[in-house]
Amino acid sequence: GNNNHTPEANIELLNDEVIFKGKVTSIDNQRFIEVEIIDSSIAFGTYWVLVSDLTEFYDFDGNSIERSTIRVDDVIEIVFSGQVMNSYPPQIAAKRIFLH
Repeated sequence: GNNNHTPEANIELLNDEVIFKGKVTSIDNQRFIEVEIIDSSIAFGTYWVLVSDLTEFYDFDGNSIERSTIRVDDVIEIVFSGQVMNSYPPQIAAKRIFLH
């Protein structure tokens, strides 16, 4: 439908994908990016965003960027399957990450 993107970004969602926006609080270059969720009615607090070789990184115009571009205090939007691992902190597996 026409509502498959956030108002401020041109982020297309595929079936059963969800976007969380978060501020990066720490980065583990091997495994995950830790974020503090912002602007979400369904999530709050700290999440671990698991990154893999399949995770795609983009700037806010949709241009591909290197993972190393992401820094602490950046605001990112994480596109994922909607599944949250019931751990502490909760974990989500990123498909695509957009840097604000």
